[in-house]
Amino acid sequence: MTRKRALRGAWGLLIIVVLLLAACGGGDTGAPPAVDGDGPGVEEEAPTAEDNGDETVAEPTSTAESQIPDVLVLHPDAFDLVATPASGTYVYQVPGMVAEIMDYMLTELKAKGWEELGQPTLMGHLATLTLRMGKDRLTISMQDNEITEATRVQMLLMQQ
Repeated sequence: MTRKRALRGAWGLLIIVVLLLAACGGGDTGAPPAVDGDGPGVEEEAPTAEDNGDETVAEPTSTAESQIPDVLVLHPDAFDLVATPASGTYVYQVPGMVAEIMDYMLTELKAKGWEELGQPTLMGHLATLTLRMGKDRLTISMQDNEITEATRVQMLLMQQ
């Protein structure tokens, strides 16, 4: 009797493992097969000025950066910028934690003529600023990541 139970348990476990493997693609990572000995995730680096033998090669100008209106603040250390002017949304990452980034944004925006609507909200790793300038409204949401020590800044500009 106990042998039957053990066999049923083993079969049940085997069925569960097969179903789980089938559900997650059988362990397939989705990465392309290795070619010429390169494993998945191996990427070639972009050529640098030294590689080209020319030390005056300039970095390409970001089109997203040029789409940010002058009334907004782009942190000088910003990276991974995504600008969507049609919806008034501008998102980027910046090194540092949310409290220091919030202070910087508030100071710079006030210098541009924005005034606060209510108090800034800072709760742990999240911060929100709501401001106005004339008929325009600006909502900024920020969230930091302790592991990467970077803050994601999302600005929503509603122009009237």
